[in-house]
Amino acid sequence: MAKMTNESKHRVKLYKRGRQWVAMGLTVLALGSAVAVTLPMTAPVQVVQAADDDVTIPTFNGVGRIQLTGNTATNPQPVTLVIEYIDVDNNNAVLERDIFANQQTGNTGTYNTVDTNLTPLDAYNFGSQPNRYQYTQGNTVNFSIPEDATGEYVVQFPMKQVHAYDTTTTSLAVSYTGLPNAASYATNATYTWNTDTNNATGQVVYTYAGLSGLTLPTVMGYSTTATQASATPTVTTYDTLTNGAPQDTSITFNYTADPQYSYIQYIDDDNNHYQVGTLENLSGVTDETINWTATVPDGYQLADGQAASGTLTLSYNEDGDMPVVQVHLTHKHTQSTMTTTNSVAYTYAETDGFLPAAQRTALPATQNVTVQWQGDTDEATGITTWTPGTETNTVTNPAVNGYHAAAATTDFSQTSTTATPADQTQTVAYEADPETVTVEFVDADGNVLKQQVLNGYTDQQLTIDTAALGLPDGYVLASGQAASVAYVLTGDADQTIQIHLISKDASTGNDTTDPDNNTGNPDTNTGNPDTNTGTPDTDSDTTTDNQGKDSESTDSQKPTTPKSETTTGQAKTAQTTKAKNGQNSLPQTGDETSPAGVIAGLVVIGLLFGFAGKRKHDGQNEA
Repeated sequence: MAKMTNESKHRVKLYKRGRQWVAMGLTVLALGSAVAVTLPMTAPVQVVQAADDDVTIPTFNGVGRIQLTGNTATNPQPVTLVIEYIDVDNNNAVLERDIFANQQTGNTGTYNTVDTNLTPLDAYNFGSQPNRYQYTQGNTVNFSIPEDATGEYVVQFPMKQVHAYDTTTTSLAVSYTGLPNAASYATNATYTWNTDTNNATGQVVYTYAGLSGLTLPTVMGYSTTATQASATPTVTTYDTLTNGAPQDTSITFNYTADPQYSYIQYIDDDNNHYQVGTLENLSGVTDETINWTATVPDGYQLADGQAASGTLTLSYNEDGDMPVVQVHLTHKHTQSTMTTTNSVAYTYAETDGFLPAAQRTALPATQNVTVQWQGDTDEATGITTWTPGTETNTVTNPAVNGYHAAAATTDFSQTSTTATPADQTQTVAYEADPETVTVEFVDADGNVLKQQVLNGYTDQQLTIDTAALGLPDGYVLASGQAASVAYVLTGDADQTIQIHLISKDASTGNDTTDPDNNTGNPDTNTGNPDTNTGTPDTDSDTTTDNQGKDSESTDSQKPTTPKSETTTGQAKTAQTTKAKNGQNSLPQTGDETSPAGVIAGLVVIGLLFGFAGKRKHDGQNEA
């Protein structure tokens, strides 16, 4: 009879242990609670010795039984039937052998197991662990013992190992470095593992299934390159037969502080707290304490109480506001001095109709007053502020006989300035005082026959024309008396000029208009205008000789000591010192009146030549 596909012969050496026959030299597996162990080849295989029953083999220890259906052999021979349970997952290793002796060739039948899940390795508690193996093709094997079989005939029962699937976890202790108060972030995460437990062998395979409970904290100003994937275990599969089981483990995530920036801002306390220059950068990382040192710009100095250096802790601000070091500055100042001069120059107010300036009454020399200035230079701005030692200088204008200044004093003012102080000059004009001269017509006895008051101003030259003034009736100019007389007004009081006359009856018949034939001839008399001071030239057109000298100084044109004698031809008498307009005048000696009769008949013949115009003085028009 042909052997079944899964039939094979296996000869073993049997020995008896109680009622069981045990085959030696087979590979068996022993199961533990956690780890499967490969036992030595000497480990026993369960062997069941069946009863010798040609019809029915009863169940023995819950293993199985044989039911014979007949015999096809013409000449049956004795044979032993062996039912083998083999592990198809372990190279068909024999797990158990049920031996039925006293069988015959040609027998046919079935072998039925008592339970579909056979646990063949438990010799002492047979069938108590039914979840280790299961049948691959059902729990019944049909067999037929060939007619030519001898010894043992083996029928195999294929079995496969039973697996249990589950999950398990291990703990992942998570810690952090690089963060402020990093310990506060420490936590535990959980690895999940899928487990494949081989109930037959005890082998467990762990496959990584995922991670839960891991948190990578977000801390402003700090960052990490790690992700959750960084926590994936390096070994994702464990096998208890090779590398054991996964264990609790730990991981540390490294954080680094982000770059942070700040700056030094220089503040000008002397200029509305405006910023000076540009910001000075500072750099570091989050929560780092850095040192800074101020660089004071040229022209500035640290404000009172301002530190030159310090520390700054850089922090992160989500609004972008960076911590700032403000350094307060004030301007440097340097001191200097300088001197300026305030000058008062004096001049005449008017010139027309007066003596040339060089011949007038002398004016005071220029007067100077010095001013001391204190300079304060702001080195930040480059501006120097000058402050005067005095804000006002007053110069008293000197008194000048016959003249008056517009004001008694001249004031200079100076205030603090950022411009370079300069010398100041003021010009004070002196105006001539109004003056009068009394023209007296006197006879030979000195009697005043007529008076005429003429008005003018100091240093103004008058031409007295006797004809224009008109002679008293019955009188003519005395011999030697000029018909036209030049006179310069001075600042003296009581200025008088006498014109000498004689009566027509007393006239000797000499030509009174020809002074050259008279003892009073001005060309030969001591009063000759060419040689005598104060004696005007008889030529009314010669105004430069009106004091008896050609082109002399101002003093030489003023009659200082005019004589009263008519033979001299002098035009002033009895002049005295006077004070005008509050000014102290220098005294000038007036002309003395000479005895009457020297030259009789002088007549005032003219008024001031050139006095035809009007002059404005002190708000009045005077002729």
